[in-house]
Amino acid sequence: MSHNSTFSIPASLGVANVELVGLTRAQEECCYATLRDFLERNRLRSWGLTVSLNTNGLLDISAVAPAEFDFQVRTSQMTVDQTVDLAQVVDLCLETHYNVCMNTIAMSGGSELPRLASVLSR
Repeated sequence: MSHNSTFSIPASLGVANVELVGLTRAQEECCYATLRDFLERNRLRSWGLTVSLNTNGLLDISAVAPAEFDFQVRTSQMTVDQTVDLAQVVDLCLETHYNVCMNTIAMSGGSELPRLASVLSR
């Protein structure tokens, strides 16, 4: 049985929202844990995640970076079946978006870093 819910990441990791639609409770917990691990691993805060799965197997994942990043939202859509490793797919989407954001900073010669200091955990 699927349902809709919204979780928040603990305050110690900053402000992040997770919006989940059409997932089972186990899938929701998986997405929540994956975002938490992503934030901790990259020492980030203020990222969001939206995951939607419809009955036809269409999976829609949006990784949402803070407004300080130039490329704030990256959305991926794919058709999946019951064997999909949702944690791996969500983590890949988050990491891909993070790498795009970091590559943009690197290409700017690091001039974006002072502006981004507020979204990086210490």
